[in-house]
Amino acid sequence: MEEVVEEEGRGGLLLQQQQQPHRERERERERERERERVNGLFDCLSFSAWQVTLLESLKKRCDFLDYVVQTIGLSNVEVIRARAEEKGHDTSFREAYDLAVARAVAEMRVLAELCLPFVSIGGLFIAAKGTNVKEEVEAAKKAMNLLGACNVSICPVDSEGPFGSRTAVVCVKERATPAKYPRLAGVPCKNPL
Repeated sequence: MEEVVEEEGRGGLLLQQQQQPHRERERERERERERERVNGLFDCLSFSAWQVTLLESLKKRCDFLDYVVQTIGLSNVEVIRARAEEKGHDTSFREAYDLAVARAVAEMRVLAELCLPFVSIGGLFIAAKGTNVKEEVEAAKKAMNLLGACNVSICPVDSEGPFGSRTAVVCVKERATPAKYPRLAGVPCKNPL
């Protein structure tokens, strides 16, 4: 019986050790997302003549962004707590922005569906991605075209992060996004265009 308890103890310890690298990767990803949110605020400082809307679905993150915006005194920034799938159908937000920037790790077809409904005709959608995006962009061209974008460019960015160099995927919007997009919350991720 004593050996069984020891084995269970070792098994639990081994399991804990196996989960540790996973937890560390998750923590590093969360730190990277925090850096990206802070970078969005730095963009607001750099372009103080622009009116900037930061859209975030989680209250905790909105509270953080509101705190920083108020502390720094950014009068050109509005933080809105909502899902892109919902606000993308709101007429006061739909096709009302000259530029939409996605600093997310979602796949390009998903980012396009969540961001392009906000971009006005003639405006830009820019997605921050890693280095190897050619296949992902090629796979997303049909979806981006359906959503009104054309002239997709892949531009290397002079930036090094913990996950390597970065790339900006730039799309010009030439026609309106069909009214049925974005689809309901969760659908774009589960069933990309």
